Amino acid sequence: DPVSYDIDTISPSSTEQQFDLIPVDEEDVLWPGLRAVKTARDGSSNYYLSYRQRTGHYNEVPTPYISGVNIHWGSSSFYNGYTTNFYRMLEAGQVFEDTGQDLVVWGVGPALVDDGQGNSTNVFTIKVCNSTCATLWPALNLTAAGAFPDTIQLSWQDYTFNEDGFAVEYSPDGSSWSPLGTAPADATTFSHFGLSAGSTFYYRVRSFRGASETSDWSNVASATTPAVSDTIGLYIATSDDDVIEVTSSGS
Repeated sequence: DPVSYDIDTISPSSTEQQFDLIPVDEEDVLWPGLRAVKTARDGSSNYYLSYRQRTGHYNEVPTPYISGVNIHWGSSSFYNGYTTNFYRMLEAGQVFEDTGQDLVVWGVGPALVDDGQGNSTNVFTIKVCNSTCATLWPALNLTAAGAFPDTIQLSWQDYTFNEDGFAVEYSPDGSSWSPLGTAPADATTFSHFGLSAGSTFYYRVRSFRGASETSDWSNVASATTPAVSDTIGLYIATSDDDVIEVTSSGS
């Protein structure tokens, strides 16, 4: 129902813009707030970003429309007989980029808000910027894996702009943190060496610029180094192209 929509028309810039989108599912409920953000896609169409979840009379919407920010595009006058085209869904922690429009949208995630009178609803927070964003964004979707008995490998997605690098911290319990090291600008991996087999550690990463400017911390990721095998296997190729496996068990 376009009549009940509250839409902000924006242009991405180096200044971060944050929006809390009220679910479109709530449009038949008299809950004030922003329903969609509109920004240019090209000379004749716009992107429309709205939040949908499985509630209300949208229970039967297709799966791609559920529980995330939906990105549609269409004519600027689509309300007058035009329809929009579904482009993709943006889930929490994901980033959408359109380099042609110098547009970057970060799906921060859902939150619960109230009106101070005992009524509450969900919103989905997005942040919009461009490739010269003055605000540092955190490393996104951090993961950790026990690569070797003495090594844990970290990886993340870098949608931070103009950072000097990334600071990495680790913890044995997920609450007491210590500096581990730094990774250079545009890095997406870091290795924690010199560990004992069977060790579990927790990690978090944030970007930095200069001596004092930092982003929020990433999500926390954990991993355990694998145990040391007491069997060593060797594969030996013979002159007649046979392969022999030789194993040796430790004492």
